[in-house]
Amino acid sequence: MCRFKSAIILKDRVFIPDYDNHKKMLEELGIEDNIQNAEKLFIKATLTPKGGDAIPSINDMINSPKTMLTPNGGDVFSNINTWEFVVDQDILPDWYVKDYDKQRMVEAVKEWAKNRIHIGVENLKINSGENHYIKDCKNVFIYGNATVKCICGNSEIFSICGDATVKNIYDNAMVALIYDSSKVEFIHGNATVEYIHGDATVGNICENATVKCIYGNAMVECIQGEATVKCIYGNAMVKSIYCKAMVGDVCGSATVGRIYGRAIINNVGGSVALECIQGDATVKNICENAIVKDICKNATVMCICGNSMAEFIQGNATVKCIQGDATVMCIRGDSTIDIAKGQSTIITSPHLKYNNQDKLTLLENATLKDCYNKVIYQSGDYKLVSLSNTDNSDL
Repeated sequence: MCRFKSAIILKDRVFIPDYDNHKKMLEELGIEDNIQNAEKLFIKATLTPKGGDAIPSINDMINSPKTMLTPNGGDVFSNINTWEFVVDQDILPDWYVKDYDKQRMVEAVKEWAKNRIHIGVENLKINSGENHYIKDCKNVFIYGNATVKCICGNSEIFSICGDATVKNIYDNAMVALIYDSSKVEFIHGNATVEYIHGDATVGNICENATVKCIYGNAMVECIQGEATVKCIYGNAMVKSIYCKAMVGDVCGSATVGRIYGRAIINNVGGSVALECIQGDATVKNICENAIVKDICKNATVMCICGNSMAEFIQGNATVKCIQGDATVMCIRGDSTIDIAKGQSTIITSPHLKYNNQDKLTLLENATLKDCYNKVIYQSGDYKLVSLSNTDNSDL
């Protein structure tokens, strides 16, 4: 696949569509890509930078194609006159003149850029087309089937909605709303997004990016780096939270896959389903009806309370306090629970010994069911009920 910004130079015009794929361009023109036609009909041309992609990349977020018209140093917003002309074929037609055809290419790209590269535009509305680039624009609406390659600088976006796609939001860009069925691949740098909701999909929130709320049926692949998300709720889904990412509250019926690295989550509540807390991750509170399947490795949970449930606590995981009606279905290995109180219940594995049982303090009406040693420990004023061996035929 060819890189931004590719074109086909013909003898009488320059064909420069939104996409960057020479093969597709020739197919659209009805020209077969062979030696005979390369000698007579077309030139695969680009303007290419001396170093770097058209926009910053994280882990090759942008594919590196064959040819392009991109600016020196990768700055797509620089003067097009400074871009370097490249021909991507060895065989050339007799009518090709380098300086003349380079200028034709530059003029064609300038004309294309009028509706694709937007710098400092107020009240910008984009509802169609590919390869839009936005910098320092204000009050921007992105909707319809538009595809935006990047939003950067000090841009202020009011909404990204419909079936719109945005590849990258970075620098100090601000977005108020991402919703409907829109898709955003990367939110990074110091970018800020207020709300992600509806059926919106976000690939990665990373570096120092900030998102206020993720809710509705929105889905996020991962939150990483030192990114901050204040709230995840509704039916939102986040597949992973890691590195030094910080999340304020996860609530409602939200789903989180894995929390690991040094990620921190303040509160998990509502009917949230959380797959795994591991690594050096920290969760401060798990409450209400939240369910956590696995707390392991060196993860730390400060408090499990309400009607929440943890299915497994294992490895070197630490839980400071379990209270309310919270339940731990299985604890084993070297994991630690400091205090259990309220009506909470802790159940150990029947197969693997829980090694730190002596470090647990039971308060109020908390219960420990030691399935490995077949012993129940209970604090509080409950009475022990025993059955008589003389007559239990009706039991």
